[in-house]
Amino acid sequence: MKVHFLGAEQDLQVDTDYFRRIASAVEKCGDCFADSTCKCNAQEPGFDWNAIYRNNIEALARADVVITDVTTTNFALSYMTAIGLQYKKPTLILFRENAFDGMAALGLDESLVTVKEYDDSNLEEIITKFLKENRVDVKDMRFNFFIDRPIYNYLRWASYKTGKTKAMILRELVTREIERINATENL
Repeated sequence: MKVHFLGAEQDLQVDTDYFRRIASAVEKCGDCFADSTCKCNAQEPGFDWNAIYRNNIEALARADVVITDVTTTNFALSYMTAIGLQYKKPTLILFRENAFDGMAALGLDESLVTVKEYDDSNLEEIITKFLKENRVDVKDMRFNFFIDRPIYNYLRWASYKTGKTKAMILRELVTREIERINATENL
């Protein structure tokens, strides 16, 4: 599973250890980061904000989940978190020591957002639980596609005859095709 991590750099001297622990917890779960190239310092000469923005947007699109540490926050961090939510990515919002009052999370889709206060003793447990609950390999994925009238008529008829939903019929057809391809490739 791909994780995109967001954290502010204002208090990097304090936050670096926590960021490393978050990364370690993600890796212990066997997951990886959607983009590991964005290790940067805004004080470096020639710093390119446009490249960082593009990297973050692309990483958010590739990610399965987002983890954001809002202990120290800024506009860019909040903006990137909001974009992740627009992409419908399950998002874990972490903070330490009453650094976040939760008001910013009001009105957000509770099926996508988890807000947790952490300390040294529970950080790994929170991340592990979040990643386990949001594994893409154990969740049904959803997408939309367009069909023509004959396909729709067939699905409606098959659904009526079998008592199954149209989605169940399509899943079974695709599963049979995958099994058929796998069987012919193994010959």
